[in-house]
Amino acid sequence: HYLEHPDFRMVSISVDPRETPQRIKENLSRLDIDFSKWTFLMGDQKEVRRFLEKEVGFAETKNREGQEAVEKGAFAHDMGLMVVDKEMNIRLKQDLFIAAELMPETLEPRREAIIETIGALLAGKNERPRGKAEIEFQRSSPIQVRTGAPIEP
Repeated sequence: HYLEHPDFRMVSISVDPRETPQRIKENLSRLDIDFSKWTFLMGDQKEVRRFLEKEVGFAETKNREGQEAVEKGAFAHDMGLMVVDKEMNIRLKQDLFIAAELMPETLEPRREAIIETIGALLAGKNERPRGKAEIEFQRSSPIQVRTGAPIEP
């Protein structure tokens, strides 16, 4: 939706200690990716994991072993997608993987929320839009979620 916008960027952060720049390039060479808009980051895994968990609020990354590692991959990690503004404020976090696997009916509203939030930020708006699905979820939730901006009925 926003690849042509001059301010749009994507960043991926690897939690896999086996990753190398060459391996990332090889894996992504099969995809049609505009690398001028997408940055892939990696670093000291202990520090990367600490940053993602403590500073960003992602779930803890855990190593899997045995058959579980064979079936599900070597790491259990947060698959969240975050929308971050120019000042590095987190505006939205959605887990599309969990939605697709466990709650497929929530996938499209989550996807739309990401697209709308990015669009609002690129348009210079300071608040992200809230769709009907999010408002209804927050109204019916036993836990009241506060995101900084009031939720309009």
